[in-house]
Amino acid sequence: MKNKINIKSLVLGAALGAAVVFSLGAATGGKKSEYRQVAIQQSDENLNKLADEGWTVVCTGTSQNGGFYVLTRTKP
Repeated sequence: MKNKINIKSLVLGAALGAAVVFSLGAATGGKKSEYRQVAIQQSDENLNKLADEGWTVVCTGTSQNGGFYVLTRTKP
C-alpha cells in the first residue's frame, strides 16, 4: 500500500514551525539569529559538535526525504 501524505498535517506542521521560528526571532531583542536545517540521522558526536557551536533545536519536522531538525543560534 502506498503511503499518502496528509496535506492538513503537513500544512499545520509547517505553520507551527514557522510560528516558532518567527516568535523566537522576535524575542531575541534585536540580536541577529541564524537558522539551519539538518537531517535527523546525525551521529551523537555531530549533534554535540553543533551544540558546542551554540546551536539549539527549535523544532522538528518531516518531509518525503525524512525527518529534520530546525536549529538556531545567535550570530557570532
